Amino acid sequence: MTAQISNRVLYHQKFCDITGINGSGLFEPLQYGVKPVMISSACWRGYYCTYEVADKSLFLTQLNIGLSEADQLKAEQGDGLKLFGKTPARYTEYGQRIHLTSNKTETHWESSDFKIDGIRELIPFTGGLLLGNDFIRQMYVHMGFHPAYKFRTVYELIFDHGQLVEEHDRSSQMAQLREMLPIDTLKPGVSASRNEIKQWLKQCFSLEYKGFST
Repeated sequence: MTAQISNRVLYHQKFCDITGINGSGLFEPLQYGVKPVMISSACWRGYYCTYEVADKSLFLTQLNIGLSEADQLKAEQGDGLKLFGKTPARYTEYGQRIHLTSNKTETHWESSDFKIDGIRELIPFTGGLLLGNDFIRQMYVHMGFHPAYKFRTVYELIFDHGQLVEEHDRSSQMAQLREMLPIDTLKPGVSASRNEIKQWLKQCFSLEYKGFST
């Protein structure tokens, strides 16, 4: 299992990962009648979103989603599968990989997931979001979502029904937390019990946080 693709937010002209959630109201496909399927080992939940904070509001601007065969057929035939008035579509990915069948190197290929971009949907989120920027590569672990303390720059944004009401720079608090954390916080040791490993896995895939006292 690999590290998971995070939702991200364009904030002050920089893309940040959502590293903590204390509230409700972010986009959920099931609320729109779509049940996502796993995109890859890096996206078990089957979708990821791009948001933007603009004009003191939280907007959804892009959605990547894995679709079932039935929903794929609807999308490819334009047979009624729409989100925010748009039909999800495959797209071209660029990079380098070895084709599984031909064993030849590919530089571009058709995506396995579907994408909708050009969205401008106000998201009625209420609560807090932790946004992380400048990931500390030495703290990478091949599992789950990266928590806020693994980023050098961390912001906490507080929303009320999609309207930004508070902004806090939590970078110094995260630096202090890194200093206090034991080294085995990153992953369990070889002598860890089954229960300790289970608890660690649960934490890796949780984005919940309790908020700050100040």
